[in-house]
Amino acid sequence: MLYKEKKEKDNGSEIKWKLYQEILVVETKRVLVVIRRWGTKRTSMLRKTLKLDMLVLIGIGHKSMR
Repeated sequence: MLYKEKKEKDNGSEIKWKLYQEILVVETKRVLVVIRRWGTKRTSMLRKTLKLDMLVLIGIGHKSMR
């Protein structure tokens, strides 16, 4: 009797752990997606600013070379 109860308890905790793991995986994936989106937004913004900076630098460079 005790053995059976113990086994059921172990199974229950195992199921809980599996659910917990799945939730964790889902959460981490969601977080990664958010980070990825945020990262792409930031990199695109950075690229735009870099392009502007480069254009300004090139513009200044041309003016000073004349």
